[in-house]
Amino acid sequence: MENFTLEDFSNAFDVSSSDKNLIGLKEKIDKSNFKYRRFKQEERDQLICSILKKIDGFSKVGAHRNDIWDQAWKKVSDSYQNNSRELGSLFPSFVSATNIIRLNGDYALPESTSFEKDWFCIFREWLFKSYLNDYGTAYEFGCGSGYNLVALSEIFPNKKLCGLDWSESAVNLIEKIRKDHSINIEGRVFDFFNPDNSLHLDKNSAVMTFCALEQTGNKWKPFILWLLEQKPEIVINMEPISDFYNPEMLVDDLALSYHQHRGYLFGYFSFLQQLEQEKKIKLEKYKRLGFGSLYHEGYNLVIWRPL
Repeated sequence: MENFTLEDFSNAFDVSSSDKNLIGLKEKIDKSNFKYRRFKQEERDQLICSILKKIDGFSKVGAHRNDIWDQAWKKVSDSYQNNSRELGSLFPSFVSATNIIRLNGDYALPESTSFEKDWFCIFREWLFKSYLNDYGTAYEFGCGSGYNLVALSEIFPNKKLCGLDWSESAVNLIEKIRKDHSINIEGRVFDFFNPDNSLHLDKNSAVMTFCALEQTGNKWKPFILWLLEQKPEIVINMEPISDFYNPEMLVDDLALSYHQHRGYLFGYFSFLQQLEQEKKIKLEKYKRLGFGSLYHEGYNLVIWRPL
């Protein structure tokens, strides 16, 4: 068995192992079970064959899935109600849905079934402490159950938070959380495909998406143009980015095939690069984190600022 250490996190995040926000997470990293093993050749071959057989069977994402997501967040809302309104019940089941992960370009089998969730929680806390301290308001677009905003409120309890989603069930759940736990948060319906021009972002605000823009495929431009007009101080995206894969590598090529079949986010990063060349934005950080679930890597970091 190998172990994913603080040094590995520093490499993934592209920061020094002495980075203060990462060092602050050392105790959590040490307490978590980040042990894993690589697959033997025969196991790996069998795994790849099983992925190849399944790729064509997955549904495509897009605006037509609005009802499906509304039902999914309704189920989470019901679970929240049935579990004494425990905030832990907000965490979606699709995180750690498979027991196999992608780690630094190849597959791995963790010892713990919560490896992916625990890894994400370390990343998220480091991200929030590193980039969101200075902003009065944080907006998460495609917020789902609000589990990221709840985590943010625990770090910065005085920050104004807003969760936006195209699902009425998700927005209603955000309102329940606000009332039940007195968190400074509000919910609002928002559609990436048809941005709400009546919404005006607060000054000194931050915008976030976590595996939400992926659902827009190649129809993300209305939202990005809307953001350019709104001019938040910072935009943080954690999304699957097809540009980061190397199609000459088998594991990457499989992820790219899955990404393309699902119709996930396409052309987004290259458009941001174009906007930077036009001096409309500044790309502050972009990093393939080298981590993902069985079929692809949804954990990539892109941070930019409108100019």
